[in-house]
Amino acid sequence: MQKRAVVRAGALVLASLALSAFDERIARWSQQSSVQGGEGRKGFVRGATTVNEWPLTLAAAGAYGVGRLIGSPTTADVALHVGESLLVTEAGMELLRCTIGRRRPRASPGDPFSFRLGGGFTRFEDRSFPSLHAAVAFATATSLVDEIRLRNPSAARYAAPPLYAAALIPGFTRLYLDQHWASDVAVGAVLGSLAANVVVRRAHDRTEDVLSR
Repeated sequence: MQKRAVVRAGALVLASLALSAFDERIARWSQQSSVQGGEGRKGFVRGATTVNEWPLTLAAAGAYGVGRLIGSPTTADVALHVGESLLVTEAGMELLRCTIGRRRPRASPGDPFSFRLGGGFTRFEDRSFPSLHAAVAFATATSLVDEIRLRNPSAARYAAPPLYAAALIPGFTRLYLDQHWASDVAVGAVLGSLAANVVVRRAHDRTEDVLSR
């Protein structure tokens, strides 16, 4: 099953990379005055974009602590797996984007193919690809959806749409703020989902192995 997931994710990454042909056009559209709007809209987006790796990871850690405190193994278990997924995603995405060194739209206007190999280790402007915001948002959503599917399959169909809809928001905020190209967001979302899927599945496989002994 995981091999199929990797193949499917690879195909999605390739499809997402194809978006790079439209990155400049999408960036121009996102910076139009009609899209940017007034200060109220800008303030809302700036607030929404603060939902990133730190708040999500701290929330997972807090939920784990609450689960242990109130004696709820399910809460603690789910929170632990979400936290693990986020840590794996954050580490992987940071290494990728620092190494690849793609320049952000604000630093390279009109040129989505500007790269400085290894530049992301020293310059924030060279950490565009993939989007960490999109990756952690989709890692969180996928972890929760997988946990629900494994524990209560019938509920997953109702939980998945709002969770994935919420996961779209950070990526859109980064496009609006001219911090990422569209392909950065798409690839980040795919890789975050893949990382979470693998982490959650392996965590449950480990649990089943322990229980079967």
